[in-house]
Amino acid sequence: MLCEGCRREGEALAAAEDGSDDDPDRPNPSALRAQYARELERWTDDFLITGTAIVDEGRDSNWFRNDAEREAWMAAATDEIRRRLEPAGCRPGA
Repeated sequence: MLCEGCRREGEALAAAEDGSDDDPDRPNPSALRAQYARELERWTDDFLITGTAIVDEGRDSNWFRNDAEREAWMAAATDEIRRRLEPAGCRPGA
């Protein structure tokens, strides 16, 4: 669930992006990703890796309301894993 500030920001971004506001309840993927990123910063390494594996394997049927939420979470989780690995000199995908 988005906080009220993220929801307003997402709606404004969505309206500016496509020139309409025909679905104000549809979360903006950018706002979702930012919200998930803030939450995932507090997760332990083990929880983050386990959660990413669960989502990647498709065992997350009750975690998200739609594919946009799932994709935003996975993008934020991947970014957080990369952020944690970089100080150790690991560069995934390099």
